[in-house]
Amino acid sequence: MSVNQAVNRELNKLRRDGFTGKELFNQLILIYRQHNMHELQDNSLPILSQPIPFIVCSEGLV
Repeated sequence: MSVNQAVNRELNKLRRDGFTGKELFNQLILIYRQHNMHELQDNSLPILSQPIPFIVCSEGLV
């Protein structure tokens, strides 16, 4: 299973469980840390063959 599949599964669970606000934010931090997503990003320009994962929360876009 790839990290993307595992992350997608956990994000879908958050959506189904109806997390919002601070709870949602805390759960997203846990997912980010659990899957070592910080290691997938470096300070150089992104290379097109290696996409950088981002979690976008729709509550933040309102």
